[in-house]
Amino acid sequence: MSKKLAMPHSRHRHKHESHQPHHHPAQPKPTRKATPIVTFLAAIFGLVVAAMASESDWLWMIIGAIVGAVAGYLIGKNIDSAADKK
Repeated sequence: MSKKLAMPHSRHRHKHESHQPHHHPAQPKPTRKATPIVTFLAAIFGLVVAAMASESDWLWMIIGAIVGAVAGYLIGKNIDSAADKK
């Protein structure tokens, strides 16, 4: 009584899949807007100018920061709109 040993059939095995790099569609990098950065910097600039001009009077420093922030917002919007046109 001889038992026949079952030999593995390599043709039935799953082949190793080669790893291909995934091709993702190129997505544009999100651009940073200039408005918040320019607004912040102009507000600081307005605060410093008002502090030097009014000998550190808090009311004028706050007004200077607000005026600087408004000016910076408008300048930042112009920069963003000019960058979008290109």
